[in-house]
Amino acid sequence: MCRRAVFWGTFFEELEGMTEIRNPSMDLFRPYVPDIAGFIEKGHKPGQSCICTGKIKHKGKSTLVDQFEYLKTLTPKEKWGEIKLTMIAPPWYHLRYKDGIAFPADVYASDAEYFADISKAVSEELDILYAAGVRNVQFDDPNFACKLLIPLYISVLTVRLLLREDDPRMGRGQIKHQNSR
Repeated sequence: MCRRAVFWGTFFEELEGMTEIRNPSMDLFRPYVPDIAGFIEKGHKPGQSCICTGKIKHKGKSTLVDQFEYLKTLTPKEKWGEIKLTMIAPPWYHLRYKDGIAFPADVYASDAEYFADISKAVSEELDILYAAGVRNVQFDDPNFACKLLIPLYISVLTVRLLLREDDPRMGRGQIKHQNSR
């Protein structure tokens, strides 16, 4: 049974200030980003994307909690702490779009402002997941190696990853291999 359309969930689509777009124009995208380049090579285009249209804010509910609850029905109780959920990487949509497309200039004056709100929303999402019992979250970011703005993107991830010191599996400890304890 398919429980979601993409493996990383619908985090961005559920944020205030983000709007899902169907059949987006290829003119929006950077053609060299690997997933976009793959679409171009095959003569296809993304069926959907998500773009900032206003100030970004978490709405207080995570769509991943339902995924977690479903996975718990398939997993022995003593293994619930090992369930891993996948989240979209915070810089994902910024990377995909050409300069000046990821967010309106009248909403955010800079990448740093845009990412400050994304970081806050990611932090709130992780807090909601933690409260629900989730202890393993993986950011899916297959395009990380090609990014031109790596220092900025790392800062978006680092802000939240270093905050959960009371449980090393959420945050800093998630970076290390589980068997390296």
